Amino acid sequence: MAQQLIALGAVPNDGTGDTLRSAGGKINANFAELFGRSTKLITFTRDLAAAAGPVTYEGVGFRPRWLMIQAVIDGTGRAGTGFADGSGDGASVVDLGAAYTLPHPFVMGPDGGNFQTAAVESYDTDGFTLNWSKIGAPGGTATFHVLCFA
Repeated sequence: MAQQLIALGAVPNDGTGDTLRSAGGKINANFAELFGRSTKLITFTRDLAAAAGPVTYEGVGFRPRWLMIQAVIDGTGRAGTGFADGSGDGASVVDLGAAYTLPHPFVMGPDGGNFQTAAVESYDTDGFTLNWSKIGAPGGTATFHVLCFA
């Protein structure tokens, strides 16, 4: 639903704006849409030595519209945060304090020459699919926390 604006009229009480009942209905509809939106946090791990390719993550309960991703390589303190909004224009990524823009929502690896990247391939009915790419020979296990927004 698009946002419903209340017609105020040209001047107070000129009869050209919405009635109180109509305005109240628009207010209720706008709030119902906001409260009806869903979020869900899912957690998964990824072996950074795993092969490249698409992986589907399910259990969200709805088709996400955008994702907020936080990840850490277990036992290393290396962490990253990424965002994917479905625009296809890339995503903001923070990796160890260096901010940059990539065509991938996040990059994870034990060092600069060995890492994996992931881009959202699709937003699915019950989750999303990430297409993983592998550069070098990364190792370790990364734990991901993904906040999904409807």
